Amino acid sequence: MDRLQISGLWAGYGNRSVLEEVSLRVEPGAFVGILGPNGSGKSTLLKTLYAGTRPTRGTIELDGTDLCDLSRKAIARKMAVVGQENTIPFNFRAREIVAMGRTPHKRLFEPDTLQDRKAVQSAMELLGVADLADRDFSQLSGGEKQRVLIARAFAQEAEFLVLDEPTNHLDISYQLQALEALRASKKTVLAALHDLNLAAMFCTEIYLLKNRRVLCHGRPEEILTPSKIREVFDVKCEIQTCPQTGKIHVVYLPNSISKEICL
Repeated sequence: MDRLQISGLWAGYGNRSVLEEVSLRVEPGAFVGILGPNGSGKSTLLKTLYAGTRPTRGTIELDGTDLCDLSRKAIARKMAVVGQENTIPFNFRAREIVAMGRTPHKRLFEPDTLQDRKAVQSAMELLGVADLADRDFSQLSGGEKQRVLIARAFAQEAEFLVLDEPTNHLDISYQLQALEALRASKKTVLAALHDLNLAAMFCTEIYLLKNRRVLCHGRPEEILTPSKIREVFDVKCEIQTCPQTGKIHVVYLPNSISKEICL
């Protein structure tokens, strides 16, 4: 399994810097969450990983090899991506979208093999979209499309998964289904998330971004504290522990609640 190492990363668009001096490490088998308010650089960080563009400064290494030295196909064999922007220019059936995940393993115009078909079917069943196989992708709901795209990432059979807001558009039952599938897969996961409680439940480590930089990182219970959440998201909260799971749970408080409760 591959290890990701990002060191001193600067990235942005044109002359505008979006990330500054970001360093991050993802060990094999870890489920690492990237958290931060809108505009903190979460999506830019992930796009720098999978868009194939060199950062302004810094390095990105996958298993000791600079990502920019690998071909797109070599990266796709190692890394599967679910981004926020997933425009499909032509109409395909859901099964065909999932089957696109097999492309890195095939030669041009090579027909599907039995292994390909099994990988596609298994991924669709795992994400609960097998019944959508023959539906036009363009006619699916936002949540159905998202589950199909996550199934495509699973069908790719890469050991490293990069996901930008993977629970977007999903009902809570499907959010849990998708994240449980990711955790159970034992794959290495790097995901930008906006739900702090889902991050606390599933992540082994969290990186908290603020003002284009990494503010702190560590285990969920170390990072998701009332003071840090107040500092980054400007909301009051208290932290409880779920007696069934042992995981922490963020309880948001109205602004009218006394500040001392959040300390």
